[in-house]
Amino acid sequence: MSDITINKNIHRGFKVLGKIPNLYTEFVHNDAYRNLLLHDMLKMQYSLVRNYLTKRYIDWLHVDSEFKGLPFLNHYYRNFYSTNFQALHDELYEVDNALSNQQYDKEKKYFLTIEEIVDVAHFIFQYIDYIEEQRCILSHEKRDMINNICLKNLIVNTPDIYNCVHETLERKSSHIIQEVHSLPVIEDNNWLCISEIWKTLQYMHLENRTFMRYINWKPWKNYPDDHYSILILSGMEYSTRKLFEHLIRIFHIALRLIPEHYNQYVEWLYEEFPEFENLHVDKSKSEIELSITYSILYAAYMAKNLENQRRQIDDPRYKGVMVEYINYCPFGLKNL
Repeated sequence: MSDITINKNIHRGFKVLGKIPNLYTEFVHNDAYRNLLLHDMLKMQYSLVRNYLTKRYIDWLHVDSEFKGLPFLNHYYRNFYSTNFQALHDELYEVDNALSNQQYDKEKKYFLTIEEIVDVAHFIFQYIDYIEEQRCILSHEKRDMINNICLKNLIVNTPDIYNCVHETLERKSSHIIQEVHSLPVIEDNNWLCISEIWKTLQYMHLENRTFMRYINWKPWKNYPDDHYSILILSGMEYSTRKLFEHLIRIFHIALRLIPEHYNQYVEWLYEEFPEFENLHVDKSKSEIELSITYSILYAAYMAKNLENQRRQIDDPRYKGVMVEYINYCPFGLKNL
């Protein structure tokens, strides 16, 4: 379980949200606003992986350069999805541990739960990002010649795949957010809320298993070279939508387990984004609360993303050679 790191950077996320009215004037508290936030989080996660992890991950496979085309790509994505499955499975248990550990006081339990849910978000986002990357790679004109060296060049050293993924994520994120409109009822009894989180975590474990059943992960089983068909990728995509729906549900509940801490987050949001508080006309309480949940998730996610970048540069547990990377600017803002 990680230390609590989100609050030291979360103001930067709220500050970025405060720039939105200067860029987009037509929406708040609707699907377009929430799509903007999810789309940006997905792009941030893909940039993090591409800039710091992809080269090391391809090298870690230790495959011969003669291994190429669909057999190599099946091997590559099988291993990525399997690793991501394990990481997500582990983080779901970390949420459970944060909630149930009797050694933590009330505040530490609250902030660790939020932190671990954001870690869960990272691995759900990676599923979504890599499905889109795989689609772009499978449609590449030189697909049958791609080996480990070529794949590193395509993903890490040139912008074509990176740009292709970013372009498709906006459309995908708009589909994903449409799954989330029914918010859980927040009970006065915290134990009822915690039990709802535990129940939802079980749904997420089951959906993660469902996702894995689409993958060519069994080395004792023969899979066709075209295993990752439109049907398989669509099934994987559907599982990621369900995982994200559950994620929003547990985050929405967990934020409100200690009202004073939740209210502090909302206050910081309103300070940086006063238009958010003022644009409540003709919007239901449910719509506003959903937008607040997305906004806090965005700020917390950005905070953890910045911490993860720091670790890749400074922390000896992760430190490696960074590629000459494409700098990602939230919402395209150059100066924050």
